[in-house]
Amino acid sequence: MTADAAALRSVALVRSRLERIPDLLRQTLALDLGDGAAIGAATIGEGAIGETATGKLVPEPANGNPRGRLLEEERPTGEVAIGETAIGQPATGRLACVHPVGVLDEDAFVDDVLVTGIGASSGVARVLAALFCERLAARARFVPLGAFAGEPPAGETLIVVTQGASPNARLALRAIPRFRRALVLTSTPPASDGQGLFIAQAAACGSAVLLVPPESEDGALLRVMGPATGMLAAITLVERRRHEAGLESLCHALAAIPAAVESAPERAEEACRQVTNVPVAALDGPCAFVTIGRDPVLLQGFQWKWLEGLRVPEPFGWDLLEVAHGPVQSVAERPIPFVVFADATHGRDSSLIGRLRAVIGPLGCPVFVLTSELPWPLSLLDHDAQLNALLLRLLGERPRDLGTAAGRWDDRALYGLGAD
Repeated sequence: MTADAAALRSVALVRSRLERIPDLLRQTLALDLGDGAAIGAATIGEGAIGETATGKLVPEPANGNPRGRLLEEERPTGEVAIGETAIGQPATGRLACVHPVGVLDEDAFVDDVLVTGIGASSGVARVLAALFCERLAARARFVPLGAFAGEPPAGETLIVVTQGASPNARLALRAIPRFRRALVLTSTPPASDGQGLFIAQAAACGSAVLLVPPESEDGALLRVMGPATGMLAAITLVERRRHEAGLESLCHALAAIPAAVESAPERAEEACRQVTNVPVAALDGPCAFVTIGRDPVLLQGFQWKWLEGLRVPEPFGWDLLEVAHGPVQSVAERPIPFVVFADATHGRDSSLIGRLRAVIGPLGCPVFVLTSELPWPLSLLDHDAQLNALLLRLLGERPRDLGTAAGRWDDRALYGLGAD
């Protein structure tokens, strides 16, 4: 396959995956957290136990361990039985939740929580840690996976966000027995071999496992589906606990997300039309992502998408007011475009955006404003979808090969750490 053909194939692959995201989000909203209610459902009842292609789901504790174990009985090759409880996703028959989150006690998400992840999963992990603190007043922090390369950090609860159980993520998965509680947020089903084996081992050690679609996103280094479903699961994990007394309003808001994602390209296009005399191609290079009153670290997943998808330097991440405290000097001689993320509950103040334009406009820095009518933090999913639309447009104008074999480098010394 020629380089041009490989690049066009990558664009087609990204486009097809972006088209799947609304339905994948609907599937995610149907997942059971183990309290008998779907993520996007307002009623709470008893959990349902069934059978899936992965193996028989056996609802019995293991040796008094309320979080279960893998049963050690003979079964056909390729099957793995999941002990304690596991919830099946009706739409696909896949496991949605193994040793579900509902079996964790209430202190699991407020007492010394460590959240870790890498690559695109790092963006989800950082948001989850920040929301624990902001929405639940929890004592939580993001910890990079490099912290697990030696003696693991201390904490009560460990949450590992890993779409595909990469070798680096296994460093944290192996540390699960050191923690009182653990949760793995992943798209990799437990299995008796391959990457799923490491998820099965985590479950055997008593970890809750929240399984979100899609089961696979191979074929390109860029991830667009898993980060979206992972973000939705992470947000609802927090918001369901915050809104326990008013789940109906929360679920109404959650139900609006897939439609907002479907219409996101139109809002992204409108944002481009509002910037006159500057082509969208200006975003295909160094740029800045700007928040209004939100911690810029929450944009890390968006920045990573730009870095991996366009093969350009990672965008700067600044709060709007921070621009006047150093960044403006850095762009005075080398103007770059700014992308502002404005949500319905914080950041729609046009006067602030006007002030930003007044400062950087004369320097030749265009300002693209992506707005969302969804409340925070659900607006993150809308903004993610709008950014996806811009990414796809830029890839269409300058295709590049995003295949896993596209690189001319050997990263095994770092990427492979944790494989053994």
